[in-house]
Amino acid sequence: MPKLTQQEKDRLGPLIPPFGRNTTKPVDRKIVEDGEREKIEFEHLIYSGHENGNPHQFTTISIDEVEILRQKGGKWGEKSFLWVIDEETIKIIKEKNTNTLRSHKPEFVCHTNLTGNGHAFIGGEIYFCEDGRKFINFFSDRYGNPSKEQWEAAKSYFEKVGYTPLIDILEFLTS
Repeated sequence: MPKLTQQEKDRLGPLIPPFGRNTTKPVDRKIVEDGEREKIEFEHLIYSGHENGNPHQFTTISIDEVEILRQKGGKWGEKSFLWVIDEETIKIIKEKNTNTLRSHKPEFVCHTNLTGNGHAFIGGEIYFCEDGRKFINFFSDRYGNPSKEQWEAAKSYFEKVGYTPLIDILEFLTS
């Protein structure tokens, strides 16, 4: 897999801690709770997204379900895969994974389970459609809210790795 170049890191950067760009949650709610720091329990399910490969537990949404994704505002936990771009590459995991260590929503993992509560450049969700399209967003309260340049850099890296055709969910929702 093509690792991030220094130029890509510069465009994506800086690396941020969880909630590093979150401007919507009050400070006292920017807490990584029980079970949200653990990575080792999920290491075997974390996929380093290389060469347009399919992540572990790969599932797709049907062409009919694309409209449901639109109706849900581009966010559908039961069908999504979480992703982050860390200091090396893209990491992906199916969001609907039992996390018995998590104090709330134990039926899901979160972005900090991908990083072990570490730093990342950016994170979001990706949906794989049966027709080959990949729908992507930056909906992560921990690693989201990028600048326009950071978002464009993230999409460019996904495409470089081979995740095409790549559809920006925010553009899709307004089309």
